Amino acid sequence: MVFERSSQQAFPAMSALLFTASAALTIAWCNSMVAMGTICDATQ
Repeated sequence: MVFERSSQQAFPAMSALLFTASAALTIAWCNSMVAMGTICDATQ
């Protein structure tokens, strides 16, 4: 019973962690592309 409860809590936590890491990597990648000038800067 304890294992089921902890695994049910771990899944949303891991999903949130994976989402946050993916978003951070995407933002960093986009910023590096803008800095290299390979894509248009959306702020201009």
